[in-house]
Amino acid sequence: RGSHQSVGAAEQKHDHIASQVRVMVSQIQNKANVLIKLGSFVFPWAVRHAAFIINRYKKRKDGTTPYHACTGKNYVQALAQFGEKIHYKVNDTKLFGKGAPRWYYGIWVGINDTDKTHIVLTPAGVVFARTVKRVLESEMWDSELLGQVVGLPWNKVAGGERGVQLKLRS
Repeated sequence: RGSHQSVGAAEQKHDHIASQVRVMVSQIQNKANVLIKLGSFVFPWAVRHAAFIINRYKKRKDGTTPYHACTGKNYVQALAQFGEKIHYKVNDTKLFGKGAPRWYYGIWVGINDTDKTHIVLTPAGVVFARTVKRVLESEMWDSELLGQVVGLPWNKVAGGERGVQLKLRS
């Protein structure tokens, strides 16, 4: 068992992640006019991305971030807003042929730590894209696409073993 202080520090980190998740989910709900429930496909990605953001940008008492403490440098990769609609580029022409479209729409949910690719939710599941483009602000929050996307951090193909589609707010 941990000491009272170590348990308190862990609870404080937990509360900070939960707070960040609430902010991200609230932003999507307000801007896209959808209701995100605990069982939705987007929710587990919000928890993952909240921890990612805190580890890269929240400064500790010594003025560094956890990412800087581990790597010796600041995190500099450009990010989209969690849950926003983006354009992503498919680089593998072998799948669909050279004449097929290369750009598709998806929902941005984070960055893959291992190869720095963007994590994008689509109606077919999770895609890892090297290149993404943000859309116009007026098109950024797409309730219809949010209701169609599937994929979970532990099961990235269509549907996963759980997940409830989003509902439009009435």
